[in-house]
Amino acid sequence: MKTAKRITLHGQLTQSLVAELASGAYAEGRRFLSNRKICRLWNVSETTAKRSLACLVRDGFLAARDRSGYYVQPGAQKLALLSLHREPAAKLPLPLTWDVKKFQLRSASASRPIQIAVILGGQTDLPVEGVEGLPMPHRFQELNYAASLFQEASRHSCHVRFYVDTGNAARRRAIAAQIIARPPAGVIAFRRLLSYAPLRPMIAPIVAANLPVVTVFDDCEQLNVASININNIAVGYEAARRLLRLGHRRIAVLLPRIQNRYFNDRAQGARMALADAGRPDARLEILRLALADPIPPAIVKQFCQPDRRPTAVIVTVASLFRQLWPVVQRRRLRVPRDLSIVMCAGRTRLPEYQRSFDTLKIDFAALGRLAFTHLMKFREGRLAERALALDLSYVRAGSTWKPPPTCVHASPTTASESRRGGDCARGQERRKVVFCLAARDRFER
Repeated sequence: MKTAKRITLHGQLTQSLVAELASGAYAEGRRFLSNRKICRLWNVSETTAKRSLACLVRDGFLAARDRSGYYVQPGAQKLALLSLHREPAAKLPLPLTWDVKKFQLRSASASRPIQIAVILGGQTDLPVEGVEGLPMPHRFQELNYAASLFQEASRHSCHVRFYVDTGNAARRRAIAAQIIARPPAGVIAFRRLLSYAPLRPMIAPIVAANLPVVTVFDDCEQLNVASININNIAVGYEAARRLLRLGHRRIAVLLPRIQNRYFNDRAQGARMALADAGRPDARLEILRLALADPIPPAIVKQFCQPDRRPTAVIVTVASLFRQLWPVVQRRRLRVPRDLSIVMCAGRTRLPEYQRSFDTLKIDFAALGRLAFTHLMKFREGRLAERALALDLSYVRAGSTWKPPPTCVHASPTTASESRRGGDCARGQERRKVVFCLAARDRFER
């Protein structure tokens, strides 16, 4: 009987340091934690800290400089996210560096129920002062998170006050002022996925007021916040890896035209999967589309050429597929026989296309509950990880298929070679039929 592999102390510490790099708190070229600080924060010996730092240098996360310390290498965050996806392991608890006692004193009174503030993104006419209870459902992109968060808070007898961030700078300043004037027990802020405006300008004064903050889809670099992000490097990596295993060698990634790190990381993950596969004949193309404009003629032309057409498409945001779908129908491409599709979305079935797609699924309801639980741990001083990088679950729905042989291998150069290849294929099919009939006869006898 096999025994479970024992995780060493320096292995746990190494995993904790990789999680720190994955959080985005340390920019490329910036100095990383010193040996002494690691010993103090994680309560380990100097030998254990040195071994963990040596592992990070060996794996390309850090660069050691004499009498200066350790510095973050280019691409270390992306490499750390992929490492956490490949080898999830236990981490050492990280003592919090913020003032937990002040958070607990704010709601220590038993007569006063705990109240938290939730900032949602969207366009609305609701007042800046916010509203008690769940807002109108049709107004917000983050309704799924908000509904599950509200239910979880109600189950713990917590009151929730919702604020709406429209992206306007004046409104953001007003929301921050309202939250600071009536300090809640904690703040949860959701960033819209296609928003140009980061949360940092609005969150910075709230953090300065010593309030615990949990951000979703935004790590607010170098601020003392707890963040929850999707491991987008792992999303792109997993989608491309599955398509490569099926035999696809021409893969396209649909990206929005706006420069958004959230989606760009998915394309980077797909590139890393191709590099790991070691297939020189594999090709990855990045197709950038606007959410409202028609598809560019160059991409339409590409799908009209059988020798250049992608055999598989990774859709980083479901709304982009609306631009490509008319081209797929016009060219009479069958899904999945002619074109395999993997969606990175919250739903497996999209009614407008009257079919389901293989999906790297985001459980929005679980995300809302996790955000509330994360805030409560933060408030009580039990939070071990500053940043959570969530892996998505792969849901099969029959939209991926092995590509036709003509799309994988080079086509024959002469007519005789083509006939010879066809004869070989027919011979193989005949042998399969004869073998199956013989097996059936033996079974019946």
